[in-house]
Amino acid sequence: MLVFIGIMFLFTSCTFMWESEIQSGSGTVSGSWETQSWDTSSQEVFSPFSGTWMVQDSDVMISFAGSNYMLDAGCNSINGVYQADEESNKVTFTAGAMTEMYCEGIMELENEMIQIFSQIESYEMDSESIELIGSETSLSLVKPIPVTLSGTSWELSQLLMDDAMVSDVMFEQSTLTLSESGSISGKAMCNSMMGSYQTEGKWISFGPIASTKMMCESELANSYEQKVITSLEKVTQYTTNRNTLTLHDEAGQTLLVYTKK
Repeated sequence: MLVFIGIMFLFTSCTFMWESEIQSGSGTVSGSWETQSWDTSSQEVFSPFSGTWMVQDSDVMISFAGSNYMLDAGCNSINGVYQADEESNKVTFTAGAMTEMYCEGIMELENEMIQIFSQIESYEMDSESIELIGSETSLSLVKPIPVTLSGTSWELSQLLMDDAMVSDVMFEQSTLTLSESGSISGKAMCNSMMGSYQTEGKWISFGPIASTKMMCESELANSYEQKVITSLEKVTQYTTNRNTLTLHDEAGQTLLVYTKK
């Protein structure tokens, strides 16, 4: 469960900083976890949160690697570092760089996540969940349910156009089906498309995509359709959970977001 704070931040630059001062917190770390200790500026760092987690009852993913974390709500990537104390279960999150795309309907959620993380003071965890706790807020993380891409069908919900993620009712026409045999089918917008795909770990690539050649009903639909095809051919990696498939380019920029049909 999320307890959202009403204060909202505007993105005014590519980087921002916060650091939460720890007051109190307790808990027990149990289960099978990868933990790492290393020396940074002569200060021992404890890292208990290895792996990828999902904010409960949402599509927000949080990945932890070493002392770094990355938050992905389906639009911008928010990166930073964290430091946890094994004995007291206190934790601080410090924000670093983030991408700065405009995404209708998602930026509010990103702002809420930023505000929540700025107030986290301690943690509790077991083998299946992490509870991040602040004086006025809390955040529950659970292990994401594995999603197999083969044999799934998706509907376009957001598309990167001119450095902004766009949503449009016309996107309901744009679909993507990933077969178990490695082929894709669907509609770019008004035209059918077909091709192939390959996955390995978080990596995905789409082969040359062919489509029928009908004109769409509007120039806007034509531009959307062309962008869908060229974007799919630039995709190199993906993130997914129960209901969302997010496709990224080599630099990690989000190009397309699909929701499960």
